[in-house]
Amino acid sequence: MSVCKTVASRPPFVTMASVASVRPRHDASARTLGETLSAKIHPWMPKDIAWQLSPLQPADSAYPNRLTKRQREFAAGRSVASELLKTFGVSERVGVNADRSPAWPKGFAGSITHSDHWVWCTVAHRSGYLSVGIDTEPIVDESTAQQLHEQIATETEWQIATIPSLDQCQRFTLVFSAKEAFYKCWYPMMGTVLHPKQIEVCQLDENRITMKRNSDPFQLAIRYLIYGDNVFTATWWREN
Repeated sequence: MSVCKTVASRPPFVTMASVASVRPRHDASARTLGETLSAKIHPWMPKDIAWQLSPLQPADSAYPNRLTKRQREFAAGRSVASELLKTFGVSERVGVNADRSPAWPKGFAGSITHSDHWVWCTVAHRSGYLSVGIDTEPIVDESTAQQLHEQIATETEWQIATIPSLDQCQRFTLVFSAKEAFYKCWYPMMGTVLHPKQIEVCQLDENRITMKRNSDPFQLAIRYLIYGDNVFTATWWREN
């Protein structure tokens, strides 16, 4: 994992390298795992936001070897997004903006994320939500957390983001993931590229972390779940 420049659709955070994961897994154990995780997320996702979280498996013959890991993950995420749009009666596929961010059909907002083992997508009607941001990250090791500690948040933020139930690696990954979800919700509305330290931790509780852009009083509450070796975060910007 290293600090890098990225396109505007993803903040100039950190690239968290992961093993290639490209297709929803269909075996019974994977389905059970996905159902269990979805059941844990379901209580805090708004009922009028459509979402799907699916387990992934390594690439196989359905995705030609000439496709890169990034391309395969991209295809998996867009496939789930298309399925969700169909629940709204929309056959139009998600496009790609010039900055590589998702171009959602007119009247819709959404977000797509994937990690080593999961692909997750949300879609909401713009009549209720201006924007949605979700993220999932594999929990980092201690070396990574220590190496990037100062680049992701200030010491004041790390002090705020401390509760007994989280160890060092979980806490680091949660703050990183929550800032990513905040950015993915912020950028489609404001068009502003943010550095991690421009997003400030305000409060951390057992099931949500509150953040804001440094210079703004406006805050977003990011819901989170730590499940196995992964962190899942989600936030949304309501119409009113």
